[in-house]
Amino acid sequence: MRVWQIATGEPGRDYRELFINYDVMILGPSRYGDAREHDYYDGIPNSIGNQIHSFANNPLPGDRVIMRHGRQVIGVGEIPHGEQHQYTYNEAFSCVYGWEVRCLSSQRST
Repeated sequence: MRVWQIATGEPGRDYRELFINYDVMILGPSRYGDAREHDYYDGIPNSIGNQIHSFANNPLPGDRVIMRHGRQVIGVGEIPHGEQHQYTYNEAFSCVYGWEVRCLSSQRST
């Protein structure tokens, strides 16, 4: 089991309610589209592109996810079993309050 972390926004963009109310994790930017079909990997350690590539392709069912806003931990979840709960390119999340993102289903345990 691995532990991942995902931020619920950045200063001025707070998506905590979206994550919790819709039981999703969103990540972006999504300028290339589906991260499983387009390579976000850019060879730069810890870059946004590498983070998107890694989070879209590497979580396994049972892995834990720490959800945070700033330094505050909001909740802890688990990547559930089933393909429908893994990374999904979803146009419904293509622009969330001006932020270009995509979605990853989650299963909260908080």
